[in-house]
Amino acid sequence: MKRSDLHFPGIYKFTNKTNGMVYVGQAGDIYKRLCGHRRLRSTTRFGNALKKYGLDEFIFEVLEQVDDLTRLNEREQFWMDFYQCYDKSKGYNLTPTAGSQRGFKASKEQLEKMKIIGKQLFEGGFRPFANRLLSEEAIESIRQKNRLWKPSPEQYAKYLINNKPPTPEQQATGRKRAIEILQLKIQQINIETNEVVKVWDSINEIKVNSEFNHHGVAKACRGYYWSVEREKYIKVNSYKGFKWQYETEGKIIRPQKPKVILEPIGKFKKIAQIDLETGKVVKIWDTASHIESELGLKKESIQNVCRGKCYYNKKKMPKLSFAGFNWQYVE
Repeated sequence: MKRSDLHFPGIYKFTNKTNGMVYVGQAGDIYKRLCGHRRLRSTTRFGNALKKYGLDEFIFEVLEQVDDLTRLNEREQFWMDFYQCYDKSKGYNLTPTAGSQRGFKASKEQLEKMKIIGKQLFEGGFRPFANRLLSEEAIESIRQKNRLWKPSPEQYAKYLINNKPPTPEQQATGRKRAIEILQLKIQQINIETNEVVKVWDSINEIKVNSEFNHHGVAKACRGYYWSVEREKYIKVNSYKGFKWQYETEGKIIRPQKPKVILEPIGKFKKIAQIDLETGKVVKIWDTASHIESELGLKKESIQNVCRGKCYYNKKKMPKLSFAGFNWQYVE
C-alpha cells in the first residue's frame, strides 16, 4: 500500500529492526501522523528512538482501519495489550492506557493554574534559550541580515550632521501647516480634458468616502514623493488616471518643494516600442499605462527599460529590454 493511500483513521505500529521493540499508536489520519513522525521533532521516548536509530530502522504497519472514531481508544488498547508495548523492555508507549487529546479543552481552573505556573517561571528568570550558544556561522548570518537595515556608525554620524533636529518653533510651525493642509479642498481633474470632475472637501473625505488611497492622492497634490530605492524625490502629478490639486479660496496651491533636483518619473512621456532585431519602431504609445492596458505588460518594467536600469534587492541593475522589445522615451 502506498503512503498516499493511508488517508483513513486507524491503529498503526512501528517495530524496531534492531531490538524488536514496538510502538502502537492511533490517528484520525494515518498518513498525516506518519508525516509527523518523519519530521523527527518529538521528544518522547519513541521520538528519541526514531532520532537515534533512524526511520529506516523501523518497520511501519497498519494494524487496523477504524472508521468509527469513537472506537479508536478501544482498538488501540486491544493492540497495546496484545503487544504489551507499554512494558519498557518490549515497547515505547509511555502509559498502559490508550487515549488521545482529541477534542480536549482545558477548564477555566486548569487555564488559571497554567497561567500562574507560567508567570512564576517567567518571574523566576526562566529563559529556555538564555544559555543557548550560536555557531560563528549563525552569528555572522544574523549580522549580515541586520546590516541591511541598520546604518553603520559612519552613516549615522553623517545623518546627524546633515539632519539637525528641528527647533520647537519649527515643530510648531510644521504641525500648524500640516493641520492647514488636511483641511484644504482637493480638485479631481480629468487628465485628457483638464476639466474638474469633483471637488472634495478634504483629504479625510477621500479616505472615508471613496475608493482612492488618500496617500496616493496626497502625493499627487504635493507633486512629488520620496523614493526609498532611488534615494531622491520623484515628480508625480496624477493618481488613478486623474490629476489632483489643492484648492483654497478658488486658488490652486502647491506645498513648498524640497531644495533638491527632482527627477521626472516619465509617466506621461510617449514611449517608442522598438523591435530588437531590426531596430525599427513598431509603435509609439502615449503612456506606459496605455501599454499596460492594451498588452498586459507591467508599466513599471517598461519604465525601467526606458530609464536603462532597474532595482533588484536595492541594487541597480542594467535593463535593456522587456517582453522581447526595446522601449525608449520619445523626446
